[in-house]
Amino acid sequence: MNTKLLFFLLLFLNYNVYSQYTSIPDSNFEQSLIDFGIDSDGIVNGTVLTSDISEITLLYLDGKNISDSSGIEDFTSLTQLSFYNNQLTSLDISNNTSLTYFRCDKNQLTNIDVSNNTLLTTLYCGENIITSLDISNNINLIELDCRSSQLTNLDVSNKTNLVYLQCYDNQLTSLDVSNTPSLKSLFCDNNQLINLTGSEDLISLRDFRCLFNKLTNLDLSNSTNLLSLNCSYNLLTSLNISNSTRLSQLICNNNKLLSLNLDNNVNLVSLNCRFNELETLDLSNCRMLNGSGVYCNDNQLTSLNVNNLTFLNRLDCYNNQLTNLDISSNISLNSLYVHNNNLLTVDVSNNIYLTTFRCYDNPLSCVQINQNQLQDIPTNWIKDSDDYYSLDCQTHFEDEDNDGVTNGIDYCLNTPTGETVNENGCSESQILGVEDFNLVNLKLYPNPFRESFTIHFPDSNDSSILNIYDLFGRKVYQQNLVERDNLVKLDNLSDGLYFVQIVQNSKTVYQKKLIKK
Repeated sequence: MNTKLLFFLLLFLNYNVYSQYTSIPDSNFEQSLIDFGIDSDGIVNGTVLTSDISEITLLYLDGKNISDSSGIEDFTSLTQLSFYNNQLTSLDISNNTSLTYFRCDKNQLTNIDVSNNTLLTTLYCGENIITSLDISNNINLIELDCRSSQLTNLDVSNKTNLVYLQCYDNQLTSLDVSNTPSLKSLFCDNNQLINLTGSEDLISLRDFRCLFNKLTNLDLSNSTNLLSLNCSYNLLTSLNISNSTRLSQLICNNNKLLSLNLDNNVNLVSLNCRFNELETLDLSNCRMLNGSGVYCNDNQLTSLNVNNLTFLNRLDCYNNQLTNLDISSNISLNSLYVHNNNLLTVDVSNNIYLTTFRCYDNPLSCVQINQNQLQDIPTNWIKDSDDYYSLDCQTHFEDEDNDGVTNGIDYCLNTPTGETVNENGCSESQILGVEDFNLVNLKLYPNPFRESFTIHFPDSNDSSILNIYDLFGRKVYQQNLVERDNLVKLDNLSDGLYFVQIVQNSKTVYQKKLIKK
């Protein structure tokens, strides 16, 4: 009798254990469990056998329109759980102590408690309306994403395993990253950060984005592995990246930087430091700067060194105070913006690929170019109307005919010695149109010409040089003459009056006015 009673008692207890139910009040939640083959009765009835869920280790409920997570507490074996993109306003995972991966981002949560989930390595809780997040117990965290919420402070200090942190688009005024030696990616942009505590501990940092904050200084001197940095739109007066020798991208525009030392950043590929207060900038060691360009406009630069940057494709240095700029080594340059400076001359004769060029609003009068450029000035070159292109700007500042008027403002070159000239460098004989000389009896025809003319030597020609100047003394064309009859094509020149000079053995043997119409 006692044996039978004990048998039925055990049978009842066994049935009772395996017949325990967990309440699942959210129909979308339960339907998902049915769809996954977890709810064994296959009916949306507000409950599920606890035995059906207690051994489940992975549960991904992304985008299921769930508004109530009740019942999740009985999924005690879960190691991975995702409620991404639902309608949750509350969530209790205190019973899910085996979780290593938890995602609840893009909901309407006002609070998240992960204090019992000490095994967590990955936590995504962004795009909610939480104002605080306590992760002091989550010492195993590797990834943390709490972006686009309403957090005002965040402490990730001593998270020695943390590799990835996204906390941008919050209202953070403080962020403590002290003793996070494994952190490689940090994105804390668009907050209200005044300082970044522990930045000197970021020894593994590779990608760092902190734009749109209120930082005044940033010390990354120990971030020797840094590859990319965007710290634009802050209040920085100091930035230390002197030991970040692997850095390839630097964006630090719209700050208050007074200086920027890039001597050791030899792998830099792109640079944007515009809208600061820089007075000097030396990029000569940054030889990898290339097609991404250099943007240093809108500073207070009086000195800019871009020597050795043979791969540089674009240079924006307008709105500064530059008086000189050497771009002779920037042979790959395609776009150059130097307008609104204090430049006296610009030499682009070595920049054979230059298609976009802005040099207006400078006190310069001469832009030095090469012969090919002169023959086909790109339409996207813009200068002041009274500036000119020349093959040799140096002659602009010389007085070739010693008449007291420099070539740049001398309308009449080769004034005969001793003749008095006016303020334009023209003597009475030149104004009256008296031709200078023809020592070799050559002929130039037609004159006036439309597109081309011919120079004929009566005898054999011993390699002469033809120079053509405009009324300002600018050398606008040069050609070697090696035949008795030499065709000169000048269809690219504007209509007007020019001066022809022919030189043999360093001596001028012919000079004449030339009219193109």
